[in-house]
Amino acid sequence: FGPHAVLLLPDHYTPVRVRTHVAEAVPFALYRSTMRTQSKRRYSEPDAASTGLHLEAGHTLMRRLIQAK
Repeated sequence: FGPHAVLLLPDHYTPVRVRTHVAEAVPFALYRSTMRTQSKRRYSEPDAASTGLHLEAGHTLMRRLIQAK
């Protein structure tokens, strides 16, 4: 397929314990075929929170997706 990127995220945060939408940050995963990592993180709310990465505006996430790195 050549170099590619995949961005995975839900449209809202809905914890199972609450069973409804909440105003917390949405976890996301960004994969680039050109980058290799040894991360042991999973795609989960706790692992996302442990990164300390918090983006206030959605367009900054889109910039990360389309920038070539």
